[in-house]
Amino acid sequence: MKLGPLSYVKRLYESVVIPKMTYGLDTWFCPISTSTGSNTRRGSVGFAKRLGKVQRLAGILITGVIRTTANDYLDLHAHNTPIELRLNQLCFEAAVQICTLPASHPLHTVVKRAARFHSIRRHRSSLHNLMHTFQLNPDDFETIRPFPVPPSWKAQFTIDIATSKDAALERALERHRNFDLCLYSDGSGLDSRIGAACITDMRDDSFTRHLHLGSSTDHTVFESEVAGAILALPPYHPFPTSNASSSVSTIKAQCALFIVIDSNPANICSSRSTRS
Repeated sequence: MKLGPLSYVKRLYESVVIPKMTYGLDTWFCPISTSTGSNTRRGSVGFAKRLGKVQRLAGILITGVIRTTANDYLDLHAHNTPIELRLNQLCFEAAVQICTLPASHPLHTVVKRAARFHSIRRHRSSLHNLMHTFQLNPDDFETIRPFPVPPSWKAQFTIDIATSKDAALERALERHRNFDLCLYSDGSGLDSRIGAACITDMRDDSFTRHLHLGSSTDHTVFESEVAGAILALPPYHPFPTSNASSSVSTIKAQCALFIVIDSNPANICSSRSTRS
């Protein structure tokens, strides 16, 4: 059997050998862990040692080193994740996927029950081992629901993102001269506090609105940017009734990511803040 170039051996090991060795790993492998103040490893240590022999053989074929090379040096030069870390990582990914199952899934109730009973010492199931080792709880995961839109959907506003600060300033001054109503929104964090503001600039008057979201441990700057843009919308901003129906307005938001997401609601990434 010809293995070909060493780079092909690495690809073969990552794409074929690893998936076959770890198929259904979360059902038969107990993640390896150590207790506080002890070096004794718990879990499927024997399985990890046997699979480590396969990875060692692959590392020797990948690097071409002598067979007496230590495993840690071999994994380092072959760019292989140590076998115990790799197995634990795969188990953790599987456990997270299980915790994110919707309430309509048959395993949802079983997973929540397994996460509650961490004190079971005998006859633990695979779910008990996963939840106990990684200290996971399905209630700690956030649910982000999709926001489907038809293919023919189009935004009800025009988007214009400048390529530079100078271009943005020039466009802002031009629109300030041409529009009767301009709104400027922004959000930021200061002294571990997150807040947003919106300024309404009219021909003959101007006023502001402020919003304090809370601590930086509970909120992000992106949320404040979104909150600032929401403050500029008619339901949240008290437009003068005399000018709201006749004047043309423009909203200037600093966060380009929010503008891109709001122009296409199908983008799930970070778009929950725009709908909450």
